Amino acid sequence: MNSNGEDDQIVLKINGQKYEGWTDMEIETGLKECSSVITMPVSERWAGKTPPTPWQINRYDKVTVSIGDDLILTGYVDAYNPSYSADDHNVRITVQSKTCDLVDCMPEVAGGSFAGSKLDAIARTICGKLGIDVVVEADVGDPFPDATMEKTETAFTFLERLARFRAVLLTDNEKGDLVITIAGKGGASSGALIQGENILAASATLNAHNLFQQYVVLSQAPLAYDGQEVHTDWQGEYTDPNCPRYRRFVEMAEDPLSVDQANDRAKWRARHNLAEATQASVSVQGFRQPDGSLWKKNQTVPVNSAWLGLDRTLLIGGIKFSMSNAGGRQTHLSVAPPELFTLEPAKGSAGNSAHQWTGDLKKG
Repeated sequence: MNSNGEDDQIVLKINGQKYEGWTDMEIETGLKECSSVITMPVSERWAGKTPPTPWQINRYDKVTVSIGDDLILTGYVDAYNPSYSADDHNVRITVQSKTCDLVDCMPEVAGGSFAGSKLDAIARTICGKLGIDVVVEADVGDPFPDATMEKTETAFTFLERLARFRAVLLTDNEKGDLVITIAGKGGASSGALIQGENILAASATLNAHNLFQQYVVLSQAPLAYDGQEVHTDWQGEYTDPNCPRYRRFVEMAEDPLSVDQANDRAKWRARHNLAEATQASVSVQGFRQPDGSLWKKNQTVPVNSAWLGLDRTLLIGGIKFSMSNAGGRQTHLSVAPPELFTLEPAKGSAGNSAHQWTGDLKKG
């Protein structure tokens, strides 16, 4: 297999029947998205057969899509869009990962309560109702003392709410499984993105309006004293050396924090804001890394581009594989510092949070 993907064929299987030979296709997957999506034009009279064989695509049909021998999506036909004129007849389909049912559906759960259960057990119960497996790549923390799914709440909304308490991400994989993970769990890519070598096109967002020199987190802790409720004011701070002038940001914590927790949150805010202000989109030829594997989300990759002002290792947060007559096979990667995908844990009655607010800031 050529490492730039020149020999790759896109293989679509609908209800087990194989179709290939595509010349136009887009596949999108992201670390912050629960369901990958593919759009492609097809013909209802398959030209690969002699004579051409009519075939009908239906909503809900089971689909797998592969690049060469590598499976990249397992799911269903989500949209079927036929069009025709006096001279032409075309169909465009959209395929979504099996996890699309988590995003769309409100499965019935007896009682709706998962008190005393861990996140992975809750996810497996809900996903099991939809025929979706769960892959756990991160520590899911303690059981929840209280976790209730509202009757009108989608499965993903509920699970994502719980995931924030544990500072983990919910995404999918090529099998259509729900993956519980953290940033960088995919390891390092086998190659780098280098201006003048393999970067076809690139753009970056390097802004400063949400960057500050001083971050302050305020918190009030209610205490019982002689039968009266009083409040102790606590303050956490962090100074970001990346900001060269005095700029101050202050926020009030939604829940009581200790001084150490307030300091950690201030540091997390600085890390997250810097990551949010340091994002890039990079396009390369082909679908594969130097070792022949496909480019994958949640991998780290060195990015060296003087024109973008970047020379550091970033995280692949999103990928789009595209194929067209004009551009051939290309991979478009959305990259950012890993801190962009390190979630701020929510706090409240959902039990202990898996805090990920600490760590060193890296200059962008």
